[in-house]
Amino acid sequence: MNTVPSQQPILRFPGHEHPDLPLQPGMNGLCRDPDLERGLMLTPGGGSSLIEFCSDARGLWLHVAEGVRGVHVNGRPVQSLSHLHVGDTIHFEGVEMQLADPQPRVAQPANEGEPRPARLLLRGHGGSVHGLSVALEKPLRMGGDGGLRIEGVTHSIGELVPMGENAVHLRLHKDAGDCRLNGWPAVDTWLESGDQLLLAPGCRYLVESPGYEPVQAPIERPLGEALGLPTNGEGRGLRMPWLLIAAIASALILAALLWFGVK
Repeated sequence: MNTVPSQQPILRFPGHEHPDLPLQPGMNGLCRDPDLERGLMLTPGGGSSLIEFCSDARGLWLHVAEGVRGVHVNGRPVQSLSHLHVGDTIHFEGVEMQLADPQPRVAQPANEGEPRPARLLLRGHGGSVHGLSVALEKPLRMGGDGGLRIEGVTHSIGELVPMGENAVHLRLHKDAGDCRLNGWPAVDTWLESGDQLLLAPGCRYLVESPGYEPVQAPIERPLGEALGLPTNGEGRGLRMPWLLIAAIASALILAALLWFGVK
C-alpha cells in the first residue's frame, strides 16, 4: 500500500505566527529559532537538530534526538522514531505543527453515474478507531447510525462515494465542522491513496490502496519428496541390490560360524 506522498509536504503552524517550512527530499532538521518566540527553523548546515524529518522512497519519518523530550504525534509521545503521514499533527517546544500538502485540495464535483466499488479502503489512524478497516464498496455515510464511526459525532457530516477503481468522492454537509484533508480544511473533492481525513478531534482515517499481488498457495508435495527421498520408483532399483547383498553376506557369516563351531 502506498505511504509515500505524491508531493513534498510542508510544516504548517496553525494558531501561531510562524512561516510555513517546506520539507525537502532527504533529511530536514529543526532547531530553535532565536528570532521568534517559541519558534523553530530548519537547521543550518553543520548545526545540531532537536528533531529531524526524513523524506525518502520509504515515506516520511520523524527522528527525535537523544535526550529530547516532549515530542508528540497526534497526541502520542515519541521517544526516538515515528512513521508519519501527511495530515499528522506534531507538538514540540509548545508549538503545534501540521504536516500538510503544499496547497489545499481544489474542490471538484463528482462525475455522473452510478456508484461502483473502489480499490481503496479507509484505515483508522490513532484514537479509538486505530486499525479499523473499512472497504469502500458502496456509498458510506460519515457519522450517524450505521455510518463511519466518528468519535463524539452522532449525526452524519457527509459521505464517501466510490466510483470505481481508485475513484472516491468526498461530499461534505454544511455542518461538517472542522474536517481536514491532509492538513487543510476539507472540501468536496476526489480522494487519493495516502490521503488523511481528520473528521473530529482524535478521529483520523487514512486512505489506502492495497496491492494486487496474489498470495501464492502452498504446493502440496509427497512426504518422501519433502524429506528429500526419491519418489515414483526413482532409486528403488538401486536400493534392492544392496539389500540382497547384505542378506547374502549375513547368511555366509552365520554359516561360517556354525561350520567352524561344529568342528
